Amino acid sequence: MRQEPRYGGAILNPLPVIDLHVHAISFDNGATGCRVSETLHRRPSIRLLKWLHGIGQRLRGPTAETALRETYRRESAAPGTVDHAVLLAFDAVYDAQGRRDERRTHLYVPNEYVEALARADTRFLSGASVHPDRPDALDELDRCAAAGAVLIKWLPNTQGINPALPRHRPFFRRLAALGLPLLSHTGMEYSLTPLVQSWGDPTLLRPALDEGVTVIAAHGGGADFCTRGRYYRPFLELLRTYPNLYADTAALTLPPRSPYLLRLLREEGVMERLVHGSDFPLPTTPWSFLGRLPFREARRLHQIPYALVRDMAIKRALGLDEAVFTRAAALLLRRPKPSGTAHEGRTQE
Repeated sequence: MRQEPRYGGAILNPLPVIDLHVHAISFDNGATGCRVSETLHRRPSIRLLKWLHGIGQRLRGPTAETALRETYRRESAAPGTVDHAVLLAFDAVYDAQGRRDERRTHLYVPNEYVEALARADTRFLSGASVHPDRPDALDELDRCAAAGAVLIKWLPNTQGINPALPRHRPFFRRLAALGLPLLSHTGMEYSLTPLVQSWGDPTLLRPALDEGVTVIAAHGGGADFCTRGRYYRPFLELLRTYPNLYADTAALTLPPRSPYLLRLLREEGVMERLVHGSDFPLPTTPWSFLGRLPFREARRLHQIPYALVRDMAIKRALGLDEAVFTRAAALLLRRPKPSGTAHEGRTQE
């Protein structure tokens, strides 16, 4: 049985609390197999991330890697933190012919990297990333499932994936057969280098939903202030049409998306479809909710020294049910074991 956390005020719960949206970014372009392009190193979002976690702007390689691993270790061992964090891989960009596009791949975190982190520490779970246009996509899905992956992560805007293309149907059928949920970014992409912003439209996920995939729309369905919330109503329609669609709460405490978290909480039946995610190591803040939260409460939450704990405490203070924090356990940890059945060739028409 879990102990009541020091900061969050959670009730005892028999299911583990899982954060299903933690980025395993690495600045070591050598031994880990990870890659961060020079273009990405110069983006304000990466500079901010380094500053937040005490990594010098010029630090690369093993030194930066050690600093980041210490950050993850500290957060995962904090009092009242999550029981498990899903560390997310990030696949390269591939074109329609299945060729890897190194020039447009600004971030690469191989599946083997997050698998090794998960093997080394049981607090971490492996979140694989497989581009549907890579020639070995279905084989890689099978391999990742056998290696313990609990979901597949996409960021269509940056990875160059149009989820609505018919050639991806075999990929979705394989996901459904393996019982692997698809955690797909929705909305605009601000932190990484985007290729096609419109591919963050949540309605493009209909084919995956039609094939029976459990889809988790990252960032609450993608509505934010910068796009005037244009994805809000279409996402609600999807949510009410497909029982296999969920939304995570990653980055919903940040100012561009925070108004839509409050709107989602007022919608009937939406709380039952929310899943906890933080978007760590990106920041989380209670100051977006002044007015909804008293100043003293916002200050108390801001002073929580651990980002993963602070993120949960903010969301609990806003009224999120405890089931939101344990829902990932039901979605990720109860699935059939991979079968050895043959699959349909590559994911092309």
